This record gives sequence, C-alpha cells and structure tokens, in this order.
Amino acid sequence: MIKINLILLKKRQLYFLLIGIVNVFITNLFLQLFLLYFSTSISTLISQHINIFLGLSFYSKYVFKVTKLKKRNIMRYLFVSYILWIANWFSINLIFTFFGFSKNLSALFVLPFLALISYLSQKFFIFKN
Repeated sequence: MIKINLILLKKRQLYFLLIGIVNVFITNLFLQLFLLYFSTSISTLISQHINIFLGLSFYSKYVFKVTKLKKRNIMRYLFVSYILWIANWFSINLIFTFFGFSKNLSALFVLPFLALISYLSQKFFIFKN
C-alpha cells in the first residue's frame, strides 16, 4: 500500500511539474512582456489572472484528478492565487530595490519558491482528498 502511494505521489509531482512548466512559461512570458510596459503590481496581477485560469483548469483535472470542481476548491484556489500574487509582486520589488537586479530577472529568481508554495497549498489545502 505504501509503495502504491509513493508511485501515485511521484506521478502527481511529475504531472504538477510538467503542467507547471507549461503554465509558468505562458504566465511568465506575459509577465516579462507586461513588466516592460506596466508597473510591477499591474504586470503581476494580469499574469496571475492568466495563471489562475490555466492552473485551476489543468491542475485540478490532470494533477489532482478532481472530476467536479466545488465552490470551495475554486474559492481556496483564488485565495492562494492572490496570496501568491502579493508575494510575487513584493518579492520582485524587494529584489529589485535591495539587490539592483532587473525586475525581469527578479521575477525569475522568485519563481521556484512560488511554485513550491503553490504545489503544497494545492495538495494540502485546495484539492486535499
């Protein structure tokens, strides 16, 4: 039983990673473009909405195998997404201000931490069995 659970966990993590790469690529592509023309808050907010749409659709269906989304799942996903947006916005500005990296490079530095928080929150809070 433990071996089956480990296999399912690794499969779930792999799907999360693969879908996450596609989602992050699309979302970050828009973020990078928006950062050239808009403020960090607006850029991260718009890219976060793209991330919400793609993530909720793909993570629920392919990673966590949710057959029917409940209002609770959606509300929790939105809550976590906005927390991640604030963390993204704050972190980009912090790195930009204190370390002098460009906002675009700062956004790339923050990415792995946000992905980890996203996975853990989806697994244990949003789509928990």
